[in-house]
Amino acid sequence: MRALWAGETVTHHGLVWVEDAKLYTRPEILPLIIGASVTPETVEWLGSWIKYYFSPT
Repeated sequence: MRALWAGETVTHHGLVWVEDAKLYTRPEILPLIIGASVTPETVEWLGSWIKYYFSPT
């Protein structure tokens, strides 16, 4: 997501496959990423994302 928000063209092959994705209009302020959880395991998994959202790379 950071690459898309930075204006880059992205190809990703993971759980979801994306080929040459690009945002043609980008937000001035990055949106918050919110996740919902019902189990402690999912809370832990969602919490692990924060390092990727706030890290510079």
